[in-house]
Amino acid sequence: VNKKEELLYGISMMYNQTPELRFIWLRQLANLHLQNMQFSEAAECYSRILATVFQHLQRINSNLINGLPLDYFYSVVSTSVRKEVQQQEIVSIPCFGPFWLCLLAHCLLHILHCIHHVHILTPNQFYIVFSLSGSDFSESGIISLLCTIIEFHNLAEQYEHMIPLTQLLIRLLQKVGDYSNLSRSHIQIGKAYSLIEKS
Repeated sequence: VNKKEELLYGISMMYNQTPELRFIWLRQLANLHLQNMQFSEAAECYSRILATVFQHLQRINSNLINGLPLDYFYSVVSTSVRKEVQQQEIVSIPCFGPFWLCLLAHCLLHILHCIHHVHILTPNQFYIVFSLSGSDFSESGIISLLCTIIEFHNLAEQYEHMIPLTQLLIRLLQKVGDYSNLSRSHIQIGKAYSLIEKS
């Protein structure tokens, strides 16, 4: 782990109780991993985001995840991620709106770029990412996160991780009635099994 990665992860941990800000830093860390072709590490960054989402939805007894086999997800998540998320206690900060949270995080990222030369998103790109993070606690957000994690595991050639994650994705797609992506997901599982058999 290099210093830039340690710094980004350390800052993300500072926002343990504010998921919107933590997700921004974890996405920035994932972006750094992608630049270095570290697909497995990028998948773990997004797994931390999704684990936080699931943990929060479980705590509030949300209907979004009722009946979903979350064990499929946790079976491929590292022990450190599970312990980290279990220790989180998400609170809200009503005095900050999305714009001010975005502005604060972007200012910190700019300082980080000046000191450590970490590549950052442009303000427009950054606000889009921030806006997307606000929908992470929705069915479409969970589907998007799962698809991202599955794709990174595919790039990392971790096909055995793709299968349980895709099975969870299928259950969620069935719930929302997305039959087009259901068909693609079933094909994806078949390809993953074939690649495992060849390896």
